[in-house]
Amino acid sequence: MRRNLLSGRLAGYLAATVGIGAVTALCTPFAEKPNNATVALAMVLVVLFVATMWGSWPAVVASVLGGLAFDYYFLPPIGSFAVASVEDWVALGALLVTAVTVGELSARARRRAVKAEAGRQTARLESAYNRGLIEASLDPLVTFGRDGKITDANAAAEAITGRSRGELVGSDFADYFTDPARAREGYERAFREGFVRDYPLEIRRDETVVPVLYNASAYRDETGSVVGVLAAAHDISGLKRAESEIRHLATFPRDTPVAIVEFDRLLQVRFINRSMQKLLAECDIGDPRLLVPASWIAKLPQGGGADATDFQELEIAGHSFEERIFFSAEFQTLRVYATDVTERKQSARALERLNRTLLTLFNANQTLVRATSEPELLRDMCRVLVEIGGYRMAWIGFAEHDEAKTVRIAAVAGHDKGYIQQARISWADTERGRGPTGTAIRTGETQINRNFASDPRMAPWREAALQRGYASSVALPLRGATGVFGALTIYAAQPEAFDAEEVKLFVDMAGDLAYGIAALRAGSERETAVRRLDESLEDTVAAIASTIELRDPYTAGHQRRVARLSAAIAREMGLPAEQIRGIYLAGLIHDVGKISVPAEILGKPGELSPLDMEFIRTHPQTGYDIIKEVEFPWPIAQAVLQHHERLDGSGYPRSLAGEAIIPEARILAVADVAEAITAHRPYRPMKGLDAALAELDSGKGRLYDPAAVEACIGLFRNKGYVLQ
Repeated sequence: MRRNLLSGRLAGYLAATVGIGAVTALCTPFAEKPNNATVALAMVLVVLFVATMWGSWPAVVASVLGGLAFDYYFLPPIGSFAVASVEDWVALGALLVTAVTVGELSARARRRAVKAEAGRQTARLESAYNRGLIEASLDPLVTFGRDGKITDANAAAEAITGRSRGELVGSDFADYFTDPARAREGYERAFREGFVRDYPLEIRRDETVVPVLYNASAYRDETGSVVGVLAAAHDISGLKRAESEIRHLATFPRDTPVAIVEFDRLLQVRFINRSMQKLLAECDIGDPRLLVPASWIAKLPQGGGADATDFQELEIAGHSFEERIFFSAEFQTLRVYATDVTERKQSARALERLNRTLLTLFNANQTLVRATSEPELLRDMCRVLVEIGGYRMAWIGFAEHDEAKTVRIAAVAGHDKGYIQQARISWADTERGRGPTGTAIRTGETQINRNFASDPRMAPWREAALQRGYASSVALPLRGATGVFGALTIYAAQPEAFDAEEVKLFVDMAGDLAYGIAALRAGSERETAVRRLDESLEDTVAAIASTIELRDPYTAGHQRRVARLSAAIAREMGLPAEQIRGIYLAGLIHDVGKISVPAEILGKPGELSPLDMEFIRTHPQTGYDIIKEVEFPWPIAQAVLQHHERLDGSGYPRSLAGEAIIPEARILAVADVAEAITAHRPYRPMKGLDAALAELDSGKGRLYDPAAVEACIGLFRNKGYVLQ
């Protein structure tokens, strides 16, 4: 910089010397003729030129050289630096002053011009720098004046609003927000207070709304007055989504006993709780996506849609699942709540079979009572097994004592198509006598063929049986006073169709059938048969009750104790013997509906949850549905349905009140409460007899039938009744 300065001044000095020398050289030959003012003006012009081009110091040198040259060559005496007169001194002084003044003024003007240009250059650089900073911002930035009109905007502002800079400039700042009034309040605060921080707003672009945090600072002019506001809008859509995701995560129940898994739109697992992991492991299911129904697999990748709820049942790896499915449109997620209901389904199927068997036995008993001849009895018994029991085929055969020991067909019903005639069944110890029917007659033992396709004994009949849809069978010996005289054989369309409890009931039925045949043959009085069959009905009901109690060891004997106490209360109230018997039978199966309640709830230790209680409260309706088709001579189905109803209407399942509840159910309710409070339960310890009687006394007339309560309390207090 110093070198440039010196080289500039040296050039100026040289120019001053050359310029003054040139003027002097040009004017000296005519020293007598030119006007001195003309010479002085020429020299002043040289000084002005030098000052303009090289500054004040070269101009001063030019002024001094000009003065000396003017004095020596143009003021008399010429050729001397002496001044002859005062006027010449004045002229010389005027030249010097004029030259110096003009040179300095010119230099100053030059400096000001240079400074002004430098200022403009700096302003241009600062403007470009500031513009670069504004454009470099990822957040939308705008400036606006006191009127709220936008004066500048960056590319991010163009992108978020969908408007060009030209469209934004001059438009109202507040018009781009979903709440213009709130936006105006924000920029007015910036003018009033000088700044605004983290002011929440929402920018509107067509149908899209973008949440932002608005920050603004006022800027001022040279006098300190606020002339505008620089505002930035920080897009917080991601933050909002993260917050929403956190809220969504908070709804994911990780420690609930219900198995839950959540998938994203691409069927990737987002969350899975411990219960679901345990369920997948127990059911040997490696991929949780198997729990997603095919209908959802097809439409989930498409995205979009609204919130949806679905209920599905799936069969996977030999397990049955009930699923509640929730689709979130906001998060595009599918949440599956899965319950392994395999045991419940198996129990339901077992219950269905038992219920079917119960209906079959009841109708079989009716057939035995009403039959007036042996052929009628045999024919109707087979018909009941097929039409009521739902079996594929049933037949009754009698053992002949011929050489081949053939089994004579006495009656057949169902899908036979000549099967029995072609079967040529014997009860001899030969290939055709080693099947279920022949073996049952020969050994006197019940025989079960669990699968026609795999049982080696069934080889002689397999092809014909499978063609007719037989999958399994059971053969029950008919035993008389002198031994086995025949067999009842039942065929089912499913393999493994006969479980132990069902077979036990069929054994009883076969015994009743054999007795009926013998009675008809012997001409015994029908009253004896009726009494025997009536007792058989009670045994059948008791067998069903025992089967149910096997699922819930904590309430084993509960139904029997309630049945005995109910009968004792009814006797204490003076009810007829026939009605008392109906109440007793109703008590034996009043909790039959608990077969549909998951075993883990029935045996759950600790307090039951509201969801558990909802399951428990379904059992009266389920019990009613199971036995409603059985034609008992007493209102047993209604008693089962109503035994949790209360006089004030606060019971369940139908909130019946007062006289709408049948007397049998009111008595059952009192006995059920007394036994339940007295006995131990998994979710609470035994409370004792005093607590039970206190509960009945406090609810007498409001919840419980007052006569039944008085009879119950009298039994325990006055007659020493003991629950056994």
